[in-house]
Amino acid sequence: MINCNFMGVRKRQKKTWKNRLPACFGNADLKFASHQADEKRAKAMIREALNSGASNHEILNAIRVHLSVRGASRDYIEKQMPNASKLIGL
Repeated sequence: MINCNFMGVRKRQKKTWKNRLPACFGNADLKFASHQADEKRAKAMIREALNSGASNHEILNAIRVHLSVRGASRDYIEKQMPNASKLIGL
C-alpha cells in the first residue's frame, strides 16, 4: 500500500535575495526601506545578495525592475535610488 500525503508533502523553495526584495518596499507607496521594518528587511536582503555574489549594480537593477513592474514612473524610480545606494554602501 502506498502512503500518499497530498496535504503535507510540499517542496520548499529556498528564498533567494530576489524573492525577498518585494518585502523591502512600502505596500501602498512603493518607497524603498522607508519604514524601520522595511529597512531591516532591505539590509538583510542586501547582505544576502552580496554574500551570494551579486554585485551592487545587480541589486540596484533588481530594485529598478521591481519598481517598474509595479508601475512606478522613471522619475519615481530614480527618487528611490539614493536611499538604495546608501544602504548598499555606495
